[in-house]
Amino acid sequence: MHGLEIKSDFAVLDVKDGRRKLESHFRNAPSSGPVPDRFKIPVVIRGFIDGQWGNDDGESIEFSVEVSCVEVGGKP
Repeated sequence: MHGLEIKSDFAVLDVKDGRRKLESHFRNAPSSGPVPDRFKIPVVIRGFIDGQWGNDDGESIEFSVEVSCVEVGGKP
């Protein structure tokens, strides 16, 4: 879709391989409020927006993404 501009500051990633290691990494992270930098992991997600996930709450609408590649590491 040409000319489409979107803005987002949140996403959810469904993790299969490596999920236990991530679970362990975040075990002592705060459950609410700001997350300290030591818990943040740089990631690049490539994929395709493939459908609407949620409804418009007056601020945003969630969309599902078919992930084709996840790159972990690098600079934040």
